[in-house]
Amino acid sequence: MKLLFCDTFSQEPPDGSVTNSWAIIDFPCAVVLEEIRIIPRGSRLSDQLCLDGQRGNTNPAHFRIDFFACDIKNENASTFENLCALDYQENSKTSVFPRLPFLTNKLLCCGWYTSVTIAVFGAEGSDASAVKAIHDRRENLSRVSSRPPPNVPPPTHGVEFQTVDDLRAPYQGRDSRDFMRNPPLLPLPGMLPQPNTVGELN
Repeated sequence: MKLLFCDTFSQEPPDGSVTNSWAIIDFPCAVVLEEIRIIPRGSRLSDQLCLDGQRGNTNPAHFRIDFFACDIKNENASTFENLCALDYQENSKTSVFPRLPFLTNKLLCCGWYTSVTIAVFGAEGSDASAVKAIHDRRENLSRVSSRPPPNVPPPTHGVEFQTVDDLRAPYQGRDSRDFMRNPPLLPLPGMLPQPNTVGELN
């Protein structure tokens, strides 16, 4: 995965309010986008991805941001179309995967933020092997996410569960004075697993 872009955009109104802000990212060549990531405030990309140690300066902690691009493979495409969107959550949801295949040289970002640090990952459109690797990773991700979870029943550890009616039946209709003279025994031995006997002490 190659880092194509990482920078911070700030548009803070004088009154400090949060408004609908926008920014345009220009790439030096046509690229295929694999992932768009919002870097939270104070966080930093791995040194292996960003040598200058770019730190996030995203504010507020949650907002919606939409991404638009123009598919330059389509000669008739003259406007930006919706590529993907992210409901950014600082502690949980920080990245989105654009739809494929899509070749572009500009990315329009529009969202309700005062400042946002955006990192874009992908490959140059002319690098066929890197573009194929992006498609392969996306297919594997789709295959894993669409796989149904295993149907494993919860362990019971030998416990035989009884219903409320089963527990209530022996005591229905009895006078309260009977309980004072002969208190009922709770059916714990039949409900809880008993330890195995491992030996006797002499």
